[in-house]
Amino acid sequence: MNLSKVYKPTRLFLFPALIPLASILPWLLSLVGFLAGISHFIIKKKKRWALGLCVVFVFTCLVWRFYWHTNASAEFIFKEEDWQKILRISERKEWITPLESSALSNLVISQGLVFVASMDGKVFAYSQNTGDLIWTVQKQKPILSLAASSNYLVIGEGLHSDNTSSLTAVKLPMGPIVWNKQFSGHQEMPVFIDERAQKIWAGFGQEGLACLDLLTGRVLWNEKLGHIDSTPFVITNVHYNSDNPEKLVLVASQSDIKNPQSAFSVLNAETGKKLWDIKLPGQPWGSPLVVEKHPDLILLTTSIGQITTSKNNNDKGWSHLISLKEKKLLWSKELKDFILPTSISYNDQNVFHVLRNGTVLSLNAISGIVNWEKDLGSMILAPPAFSKEQNLLAVLTVDGNLNLIDSGSGKIKKVIPAEINSTSGGVFDKDIFFMATPAALSALKL
Repeated sequence: MNLSKVYKPTRLFLFPALIPLASILPWLLSLVGFLAGISHFIIKKKKRWALGLCVVFVFTCLVWRFYWHTNASAEFIFKEEDWQKILRISERKEWITPLESSALSNLVISQGLVFVASMDGKVFAYSQNTGDLIWTVQKQKPILSLAASSNYLVIGEGLHSDNTSSLTAVKLPMGPIVWNKQFSGHQEMPVFIDERAQKIWAGFGQEGLACLDLLTGRVLWNEKLGHIDSTPFVITNVHYNSDNPEKLVLVASQSDIKNPQSAFSVLNAETGKKLWDIKLPGQPWGSPLVVEKHPDLILLTTSIGQITTSKNNNDKGWSHLISLKEKKLLWSKELKDFILPTSISYNDQNVFHVLRNGTVLSLNAISGIVNWEKDLGSMILAPPAFSKEQNLLAVLTVDGNLNLIDSGSGKIKKVIPAEINSTSGGVFDKDIFFMATPAALSALKL
């Protein structure tokens, strides 16, 4: 039995303006010109019914343009027979399943499901144990942004060139769609979900940072810090002094897209009030990362460049360590190429950085000293994944090889031919590594 239902928002939602003024003006000017052109004829002929008909027509066009045309829709399809099938299977095994459309997002897992989104606006939920397709969500634009908590999946739609984007919240594990709303700005990177607080923090490109109600999608506050294309991070139980709130949201932004300089900002997570910031070189690609067992120390990467095989001579990256307690930058280290947005903190005070040129390195996060550095011999476009249980770092290179690297020494333990490159980051779940190529989704037992 297949159950499907199309969910549409029931009201117009402005954030902070649904459609930019530049896109409204052509419509308004065209309508004014049309009315001006026919009004003389209508008045002269005294055909009041025609004037009324024109007014109704114009009003209908406006309603369609600003409501039906701009509100995103999403279709949820749940396959009950496949869900019952995975409930009967507890064995973890290897599997591979073809993808009906090319993978675009990083993989996320929750509630026994592994999720991946595609270039054609579709989200797929597969069984972690069997690889069976359980349900799908169909949206309208390419999807880069997926974030999962224990009970919710939040889907962000829209690329960098889009003036509008949409967010969709799905109740896990079996749906339905809880809400689906459209906003101004683009939503490229995953949101930060705090299920206990029932809130979401998300960057919307030029529209800055926003806090939303997890249960309804209602905007609680919006702070225009600058251009934000990275995932914010929320840290709790901060009591360095009486001026600090208990919960802070940390984010990197760019005030002028023509100037490659970033600002690391600290805000009150409840109100959106900016408390302080630090200026940094490079564009804000990386998301704030807490150093393991050092909650007052924040790692952040900035870069110049793009996630592409094309390289410019001035492309580079920086790794930064910031103290929340002292409100200052402790050190910055310039690296040889663009740093992929996903960095990983591990083993108390170390961090992995992966450079686009094929370099993987481990830094001591306290001192900035390099522990080890490894050149994989091929460019890297997909974010790395780390297994704490196995001390393994998994990195997929452009030449189609999955490299399994020992986190302590930097030595390559195994190379698995994937035969094709991917920009989708994989994810570990204990001894199983899930990875997506453009054609298939795989579960590998390592």
